Order: sequence, then C-alpha cells, then structure tokens
Amino acid sequence: NIKNGIFNVKIDFKVNNELDELLLGFNDMAQKLADDQVKMNSYIDKITMLNEYNETIINSLKVGILIINSEFKIEKVNNYFLKNFHFKTENIVQKSIKKLNIAIINQEILKNIEKIIRKKKKFQNIIQRTTHNKIYEMKTYPLYNKKNDQNNRTSCILIIEDISKKMEYEEKFSKQKNYHQLACYQLVLLMK
Repeated sequence: NIKNGIFNVKIDFKVNNELDELLLGFNDMAQKLADDQVKMNSYIDKITMLNEYNETIINSLKVGILIINSEFKIEKVNNYFLKNFHFKTENIVQKSIKKLNIAIINQEILKNIEKIIRKKKKFQNIIQRTTHNKIYEMKTYPLYNKKNDQNNRTSCILIIEDISKKMEYEEKFSKQKNYHQLACYQLVLLMK
C-alpha cells in the first residue's frame, strides 16, 4: 500500500523482540508519511489559491501588463492587454517582445526594457501618441527573480495605460483655466 501512496496503513502485532520493534518503527514511519502528505496537500492548496488570487488581481486591472524575461520573451500578459491590442495568449506568450507588431512598442520602449533588464535603470516612463488619437503612458519596472538565482537575472514589467481621456480632460481644463484668466484680465482692463 505504501508503494501506491496509501500511507494510513498499520501492521498489528505485539512487541516481543527486535522484529516487533522494526514493525513499530514501520508503523511510525507510515503515520509520519501520511501526516506529511496531508501537510503537503494543504500547502499545495494554499499556493494554488494564492496563485489564482494573484491572477484574478492582475486580470482585473484596467491597464495592459506584460512580464518580459531576461531573454526578452513575454512570460505573462493580462486580459486587458490581450483585449485592447487584439491578441490571444498563445500568440504572444514566449514570443520576443522585439517581434511584437504594435506601433507603441518602438525602439525607445525596447531600449527602456533592455535598460531595466540590464539593471541600468530602475524605472522608465514614456508617453506615446498613436496615429489613432490614442495616448498611452508606458511604464517599465524591474521584476527581480528569486534570490537563489545564480545568474541574478531581472525581468521587466511593462505597464501600458490608455490615458487618452485623461489627457483630453486635462486639455479642456487647461483651456477653461486660460479662458477664465483671460476674462479676469479683460475685466481688470475694463475697470481701469
């Protein structure tokens, strides 16, 4: 049974000699293996739950997220990016960011990703305008791998946010403010 992963077995006997003590040790070992299997399954359940929780958070964000490894391959992408840039996971994951055919992923962004991966920068932020009147804020951050990684590799998190509406509102607000200042100036002139 133990060979098949069933650890909750016990051999019944009466302790009389060394062979009986060996059987007692066997029973203790089988119980310990059963207890360890329960703990291991509990840990696996917790890790799975945390992983699913993290996935839910990443996919609920209203910004595009790409994780790019030290070989410039896309390791992870969230649903927002897939939907807004019309990709499928299988067509983008494990592909080079350098071969991604999106206008906003240009040479400047690729250089920023490289600087993050090569640890020459800790953060980069660029505003990109497209020909379709879209404005994107593109941020790159380092994602350090495990401490026990001998190569001390760094990945890059690329966050792409559509700030078109925000910029539109800021421009309208700025124009209103300028009109208000001009009106106040004209009022002052009229009062003189």
